[in-house]
Amino acid sequence: MKKYYSQLSLVALLVVIAMSYFVMKAFAAPILPAGFSRVAHSCGMSGGNLTDFAFISSGSTDRICIGKDGVVNFATSKDQITPLAQLNVDNSGDLGLISIGLDQNYSNNGRFYLLYTYKDSVGSDWGRVENWYVNNPASPTSAHAGSIVIDGVSQIVGGSHGPGTLRVDKDNTLYVGFGDASSFDAVDPQALRALDSSDPHGKILHINGDGSGVGSNANYNASAPNSWSSRVFAMGFRNPFRFSIDHSKVTTQLYVGDVGWNTWEEINVVQNGKSYGWPCFEGLGHTQGYQDLSACQSYYSSSATPLAPLWTYNHSGQGSAVVGGIFYSGTSYPANYQNSFFFGDYARNCLYTIATDGNTISRAPESNCFSSNSGGPVEILPGPNGDLYYADINTGTVWQLQYTPGNQIPTAQFSATSSTSLKVSADATESYDPDNDALTYMWDFGDGSSHVTSSTPTISHTYVASGKYTITLTVSDPSGASNTTSRQALPGHSSPTITWDAQPTVTYKVGDSVAVHAKAIDQNGADITNTIAWTSYIKHCPQVNSCHIHPSIGATGPTFATIVSDHGDDSELFVTATAQDSLGSSSTLVYQVLPRLRTLSIISPSTSTINGYVSSNVQVVAGSLNSVSVPQNLSSQVFAGWSDGGGPSHSLTMPDADLTLTASFMSAIDQKATSVGFLGNPINSEFVLTDGGHERDFQYGRVYWSFDTGAHEVHGGILGKFLAKGGPLIYGYPTTDEQGSIDGIGRYNNFTGGVIYWTPTTNSHEVHGGILDKWTQLGRERGNLGYPTTDEKAITGGRISYFQHGSIRWNRLADTYTVATK
Repeated sequence: MKKYYSQLSLVALLVVIAMSYFVMKAFAAPILPAGFSRVAHSCGMSGGNLTDFAFISSGSTDRICIGKDGVVNFATSKDQITPLAQLNVDNSGDLGLISIGLDQNYSNNGRFYLLYTYKDSVGSDWGRVENWYVNNPASPTSAHAGSIVIDGVSQIVGGSHGPGTLRVDKDNTLYVGFGDASSFDAVDPQALRALDSSDPHGKILHINGDGSGVGSNANYNASAPNSWSSRVFAMGFRNPFRFSIDHSKVTTQLYVGDVGWNTWEEINVVQNGKSYGWPCFEGLGHTQGYQDLSACQSYYSSSATPLAPLWTYNHSGQGSAVVGGIFYSGTSYPANYQNSFFFGDYARNCLYTIATDGNTISRAPESNCFSSNSGGPVEILPGPNGDLYYADINTGTVWQLQYTPGNQIPTAQFSATSSTSLKVSADATESYDPDNDALTYMWDFGDGSSHVTSSTPTISHTYVASGKYTITLTVSDPSGASNTTSRQALPGHSSPTITWDAQPTVTYKVGDSVAVHAKAIDQNGADITNTIAWTSYIKHCPQVNSCHIHPSIGATGPTFATIVSDHGDDSELFVTATAQDSLGSSSTLVYQVLPRLRTLSIISPSTSTINGYVSSNVQVVAGSLNSVSVPQNLSSQVFAGWSDGGGPSHSLTMPDADLTLTASFMSAIDQKATSVGFLGNPINSEFVLTDGGHERDFQYGRVYWSFDTGAHEVHGGILGKFLAKGGPLIYGYPTTDEQGSIDGIGRYNNFTGGVIYWTPTTNSHEVHGGILDKWTQLGRERGNLGYPTTDEKAITGGRISYFQHGSIRWNRLADTYTVATK
């Protein structure tokens, strides 16, 4: 269910947070199975930036980390950070630097691959794979770009469903995933590119290091190895954001988490050359909204049946943003988790496990998560020690999942605030114990005073003199397990003063430019406005209990400006401005912009959908792209038009005002009469037959309709013969309009009960049943028998039909057909 804002809530939220040092937002303690705990590893990145990481050797946790904003860092096992490079990326929306993969020979050549989005000189966005090199593979201090591997995958500016995962296989070939780069709210015909093998969108590519397609790809063309078709491994994905390679089967398989639209998340076992159905399929069924598109109707009736997902889950239960994971192959976790597939859901802040052999599920995922309150998982990888590690974009942390039976080590976390007075308040409420044991808090305020031990998490301390002090907190459980953390305090020091320099916009429509201006001074009155650091994110709540953030662009200086992109009616824009002085004391302004909502209403005799949801009245953002849909056929009625001139399923940009659209339908019989154009005016009302079919007479013929056959016209001598044979209740309904024979001599209509042919010399005659089947095998009128000259007749022992050049006789006893020619 979508979340809608009342008009009373459409106000800007201006909050000033004064702190003596920067404190990242605290998150609730994770809930893990007994024996499991998390260990934090740094990548030197703030919350909202970390997207991926890669361990550089099998013997340590030294790693290369990448950030959404294009930063590449090297982090040692002791969390020492060295910046390696800064790419020029477009990190608006869900775009940016997203994935990294190390060359199989990295230890010798220092090569790795990056997958990211960049903006060209005219402002268009493109997905790219590029190889890079470090100066020292074992302990890099810098990195430089090599060559471009693939380029030219168009993206929605400020959008989503872009570049996802890059994996380097054992043979040094690359698997690369791209989303459909279409609207994530409205029914967007561009999503159909996911089913086009000559297009990279909605695909997983399998390529060599030079960008050419791998020869084993299903559509590989040796004469065009760099074509998209040659590169495609599998298709029909919406947003295959994360996947992993599994070599445990006879053939290599990919386990892909495909992020769903309105209803279903999928885990797919991906095979070479297969399609997974998006946008015509979501989960196990047809996609509401897309199913009305003619392209999807054709897809349903074709033989191109997509492979069913290994696992699906509904947005009303386990989340709404699956993050494909990896099989745990270690031995330190309990037996029921060994060889299990670990995956995440970004929107629910959860990790799950599932037991499967790739074909069947032997243990379904946990209903309440393997690990809840897990932050924003965006990557899950095996570590050198056999444990699993995952990247948490919310905190910028790589978390190690370790299992140690028995008493678990608690985690110490606290915040501290100070002002111009010498009193400092500290709060360790966010500290936690995995075993839920009561904690003891021991404080060292760094001024030589004795340690203070307390059973409660909050405390105040008054310093004798102003200065810069380190506060250390040690939390202990009753068994003596402990954990320590430290922060700085600045008693007697005034935090910077930061204020809005201009009143920002209160609400937005899509495409608006939101410009926020601030100024800041330190406690001595010095202007530090140029040091203001800006961050922004979209808070998105597609369903109940599924709110999550989409980190976006940042800036430095007095002004932040962005063009608000289209992210649905359930989205809020948050902008933060943080001013920090030379001692590290900071103050922050938080600005919230809510969407300007307008009501989109539909008047229709049929069920209608708006943005894939069955609805006739919703609030949407002014300026947003929305899709409306009604069926092409409604019983004996057919779609006639929308009041805005669109087709049965079409998109529209919402004006900055309420809008009502009316869908019109007309009788399928009247629509048929209008389309054929020669039947003249109706001469009676539409009549409903006893079996539910309809008929109506016109000046020059008649039109019949049934649910199974639709509407078709019959006229002239064929109509006369049809009525003589008993009409639709005896001979069935027409399945075609009157057609011309290939030789140009005759005319015919097909019916559910047979066929009636007419020529100027033979007049009108019917053929049906087995005799019709035999005549059809012989080529009908194009064969040696020619046109029928009689209706089918009863004879002794069977039935017979005569034709211009012979007959077909049916023997009742032998059930055989005899063809005679003359």
